[in-house]
Amino acid sequence: LTIIATGMTFLFIAGELDLSVGALYGLLALTIARMLFDWQWSPWLALPTTVLVGAGIGFVSGFLTTQFRIPSFIVTLGMLGILRGIALVWIQTPPIGRSPGFDQVTAGRLGGEIPMQVVWMVVVVLAASFVLSRTRFGYHVYATGDNELAARNAGIDTRRVKIACFVILGGLTGLAASLLIGWVHGVSRGFGPGYELDVIAAVVIGGTNLFGGVGSVFGTFLGAAITGMITTGLVLLGANQDSEPIAKGAVIILAVLLDVVVRRRQGL
Repeated sequence: LTIIATGMTFLFIAGELDLSVGALYGLLALTIARMLFDWQWSPWLALPTTVLVGAGIGFVSGFLTTQFRIPSFIVTLGMLGILRGIALVWIQTPPIGRSPGFDQVTAGRLGGEIPMQVVWMVVVVLAASFVLSRTRFGYHVYATGDNELAARNAGIDTRRVKIACFVILGGLTGLAASLLIGWVHGVSRGFGPGYELDVIAAVVIGGTNLFGGVGSVFGTFLGAAITGMITTGLVLLGANQDSEPIAKGAVIILAVLLDVVVRRRQGL
């Protein structure tokens, strides 16, 4: 969750949204499972290919959004349907298996102690935080989301910035899907649908503004932890699993309302 939410943070800060991330997550998990278990690809080829496929799909969404000035929620809503449909058609015979070398990299333990998924998450969070806070590209992302017209007048190619953010999200979704398959060794119809709600909840709870220009990766990290605590809390309370989306949807609305109230009081 944290890895994908980190990518969504870039997009939110730039003032855009991707509703297809759950469907993309499921499709990419299916893609790498096919490559590893059915087609017998090398893990060292399958993992980067999955990341590149995710980045490519992100590029398509970003290009359509920026080139034709279509609202991103419309473009990605359409992509959600396309990607989910492809996955449902392609999953008639679910791939299941193991790839020892791949398992070690994605689900093993570093030094016999630290889970590799934690290692990957920490690397992604630190790298993304550095990019957003210490690089010119990060400055351009914030400037684009804060005031796109002013950013363009300052010479920033806001279209490229937004496309790059879509690409980053797609690539990180591919990485997260790969880590998932290394852990569960298979894929089912239940992968992906509704996951966009968890991702958006993590980003919004972490303090990233839905309207762009404000946010941080470390905030998203905390938001992902809180989102996970909501799920755990509902389980401990014995709540029906179907009530989980209700709770997370309510949390998203409350977080956005709180952000709006605070911004109005600050005169923003």
